[in-house]
Parts: sequence; structure tokens; C-alpha cells
Amino acid sequence: MTKKNIIIIVSIGVVIIGAVTALLLVNEKVLTGNNQNQNNNANQQNANTNNAQLPSSVDVEGPAKPALNSAEQTIFFSARNFSERFSSFSSDSAGQNINELKSLTTSDLFKKLQTEITKKSAGGFYSVSSKALKVDILNSNDSEAGSAEASSELGRTLAEANIIVSLQRNEVKDNKAPFVFNQNLELKLIKAGDKWLVSEANWQ
Repeated sequence: MTKKNIIIIVSIGVVIIGAVTALLLVNEKVLTGNNQNQNNNANQQNANTNNAQLPSSVDVEGPAKPALNSAEQTIFFSARNFSERFSSFSSDSAGQNINELKSLTTSDLFKKLQTEITKKSAGGFYSVSSKALKVDILNSNDSEAGSAEASSELGRTLAEANIIVSLQRNEVKDNKAPFVFNQNLELKLIKAGDKWLVSEANWQ
């Protein structure tokens, strides 16, 4: 065999090997692409399945209570504002919390609360701050009763509401560590004109 023939045979072998290698690489890319497409399709199907199973919103705290009507909103804010002020006190400003209740209470209850101011003027520093956590309107009888005085004179039944307010209270005495506790306040409100005024307040 001549040297020329050997070179030709070697060249043909190199070409064949290159062709086979190229063909294998093309097949591998095709197979990889198909597998990737299959994986993408499977992932998309799983995502669609998961999305179909999940609700658009998750109710974490349970069913919401029905929205308050206009009268109940007024009762709610009156009860909350009264409770937080009534149950907050500081010996540095004794009586201030009671004076702030005048527009939220009946005249009879306000006079009664004023007599309590002197009872809290004990020696040493004392304060308690309160925050309403929950306001429960147990029942309400809303009607066009007008003012409390006019309704009383005409013998009409006043519009009334009974409320339970759950409070978180933070008590501080002298240099002692604060004491945090929960306490419920029971309220009775009556309608006077377009306002709801607290007529009774009792700790539970």
C-alpha cells in the first residue's frame, strides 16, 4: 500500500468519526430539549393543579361578623371611647379621665363618677392605662326616643343598649414592675337625641 493510499484511508476515517460524533451531539441536544419540555409541561400542570385547589383568599380568623349598621357603629364608638377613658387613671392628673367623660355619659352617671375622684387620691404614684380589645353589643333597642329628659316626661321607653367591653389594663404602682391583666366592663347606654350616652358602668 502506497503512502498516498494510507493518507486517503486515514482522511476518510477522520471524516467518518467526525460525522458520527456530530450526529451523536445532535441527538443528545434533541433528547435534552424534549426532556426539558416535558419537565416544563409537568411543572406547569402541577402549578395549575395547585392553583385550582387553593382558594383565592384564605380566611384565617374565621367567618366575619355582619357589618354594623349606623346605630350600632355609634354605640360601638361611644362604648369604646368611654371604656378606655373611664378605666385609665393617673395619680399625677387625678380626675382628668373623669372630666373627659362628660360628653359621653348621662348627667346622673357623671355626678356619680365625680365623687369617685377623691377616693382615688391615695398617697404614692399609681396609674393604669387601658385598651379596648373587644366590644360586644349584647342587645340594642334603637328608636326615635328623642332626649332622655323629654322621653322621661312623656313616659316613653328609651332606646337602650347593653354592652360588654373587654379591656387589657396596664397597672403601675410606685416603682414596682407593671402588672398587665384583662378585665371586662359592662355598660348600659341610652339614646339621647342622636347620641348614645353611658348611663351605667360596672366591672365584672
